[in-house]
Amino acid sequence: MHPWQVITLAVALSGAFALQGAVGFGAGLVAIPLLLWAGFGLPESIAAVLVVGIVQTAWNCWQYRGHIAWRSTLTIAALRLSMLPAGYWLMTKLDDAGRGLAKQVVGVTLVAIVLVMWLAKIKPRDKVHWAWVPTASITSGLMAGAIGMGGPPVVLYSMAHDWPAARARAFLWLLFLTWMPCQLALLLAVEGGGVAHVSAWSLLATPLVLVATRLGNRLGDRLNRRRLRVATFALLLVLAVASIVMPMLTGNGAASP
Repeated sequence: MHPWQVITLAVALSGAFALQGAVGFGAGLVAIPLLLWAGFGLPESIAAVLVVGIVQTAWNCWQYRGHIAWRSTLTIAALRLSMLPAGYWLMTKLDDAGRGLAKQVVGVTLVAIVLVMWLAKIKPRDKVHWAWVPTASITSGLMAGAIGMGGPPVVLYSMAHDWPAARARAFLWLLFLTWMPCQLALLLAVEGGGVAHVSAWSLLATPLVLVATRLGNRLGDRLNRRRLRVATFALLLVLAVASIVMPMLTGNGAASP
């Protein structure tokens, strides 16, 4: 990779995980569009987020291990993992179609995610309809496998429950931790050198990203949560619109690293 791409990788991951530390979501939603703009392919962009995410979620799960509802969480995790082959197949089709189309699909998905999360009026309750489990699990697995953005469906599922905040966080972190090593192993085994190269640089950037995450946590504690979420949604919409429009103006996008 060129030096500017290494710097872009570290900055994009640090900024994305700092945002996630502040508002509780958004690492993949921010990092993947930025990395696509920097010329990374979809498999490499997803792998970069996975490497850092594994370290972060493993630590979070250990800290919150007393709040994990193992049986229900692992059931949903298994359903999500069953979608990994289909999600990977969709990702390869997008990547083969060209960087421009991949950016546009990511942009359109971002718009849909922001609108759903902003407009959804979900009332927390003790028990939810049985259809929530397969719908959230399958949708999340497909989105995570195809474009590395599988968080929103299971975030909405957790919001539908009247769980304490600690249990909701532990639920999401364990779901992500059971998924990410499997997806990363698949990408490394099938995609090979490019993914391995980017993964190695992402691992080297992990200490910097963890510091950025800690700063994000502190920022989230100090700022007004509602205004911070509004600013986050605005940022995601800007990234989405740019991802949709820029390929139309510049052709198929940046070259591969």
